[in-house]
Amino acid sequence: MVVNTLPEGAGWLTAAQEAKEPDIAATVGYALSHGCPGIWTLMWRLLTLRLRHGHMTPQEYLDLALYRPGIGWDAIRAHVPTRDNRSLNDSLRDRRLPQMDATIVDKLGALEFLGALEFPGARGLPVAPVTALFRAGGGQAAVPVLGDEAALTAFLAAQQGPLFGKPLDASWSLGAFAVDGPGAAGHLRLADGREAPVDALAREIAGSYPQGYLFQPRLRNATALRSHLGQATGSLRLVTLIGPEGPEILYAVLKCPAVGSMHDGPSRRPRVWALVDPQEGRVIRLRNLADPAGPEPIHWQNPDEPLKGFLLPHFAQARAIVLAGHAALAGHGILGWDVFLTDEGALISEVNANPDHHLYQHGTGRGLLQDGIRQRIEGRRRAVA
Repeated sequence: MVVNTLPEGAGWLTAAQEAKEPDIAATVGYALSHGCPGIWTLMWRLLTLRLRHGHMTPQEYLDLALYRPGIGWDAIRAHVPTRDNRSLNDSLRDRRLPQMDATIVDKLGALEFLGALEFPGARGLPVAPVTALFRAGGGQAAVPVLGDEAALTAFLAAQQGPLFGKPLDASWSLGAFAVDGPGAAGHLRLADGREAPVDALAREIAGSYPQGYLFQPRLRNATALRSHLGQATGSLRLVTLIGPEGPEILYAVLKCPAVGSMHDGPSRRPRVWALVDPQEGRVIRLRNLADPAGPEPIHWQNPDEPLKGFLLPHFAQARAIVLAGHAALAGHGILGWDVFLTDEGALISEVNANPDHHLYQHGTGRGLLQDGIRQRIEGRRRAVA
């Protein structure tokens, strides 16, 4: 991802990045008031962490609330730190088969691959539509290409309906924004209630993401799901693993946006991740990322109906399309899929060759390498050894 190098004050696209910046004082204060026996005990545990699970950072330990009573070192070592995600995922590849990283990392290329009829094994899978691509200098693509800031400004100024934009090669919704429609003269009304000057927004996109920025229609969650997730679109993360008989679902997590946010990415407001039964599609449990040691929520944005126990719409279709997609990318032992569940059905938004398993770990309060998941991962490793 290209780092935003624009002057201070230009940050229409920086909210998610700013929210990801750790606040060590706040997390330590939270730990001391939510089960950690005291500051000296915490300091000792963080020192011991380096010896017993050296790749996990103190911030990860705190964010996961691993100081909670009853969590021993075996349970802590079952967590996959961010630093180890890539090595774990790469160990599951079948190097005898084509490696499709260049296609996967290019969000537009991945959607073309998965949705186009001419690619065998992935014939016409439903994918999120793309309206245009900004890329400095132009070039060829299957969608209209905006080659400079003037073309980008004209495109944004012409928008009359909902729009979503994101960098071509970023993750975590960093640099993304959502538009409800036109605002005051020369402005767009963002989904978080702000109004952004079109020229300033275009300048920031062009200056920060010259390598590529995608524009898509702003898709909405299915009506029944929207009552729980609010106006921002939350995606379903399905992680697939090649098993003995082909691709299978390893786990599923629903990303529930913060109230008033533009998307389901990082926010300074509370967010919830919901663990989903990978076979049935029913929400099993919720965890509030802002209160990881607190009581598990039952509701999210709908006080009258619990999200826990809710059966996700179009889940069977979501399962089917990501399994078909993984079959076309079989050299990759594990893949992370973001899927939108809309009134019209399930749509693939993007695929990740290096899924970050903290979604599972935050969503469950448990390490990935516990229970049956560890055995399935080890089975895949043996199969490609």
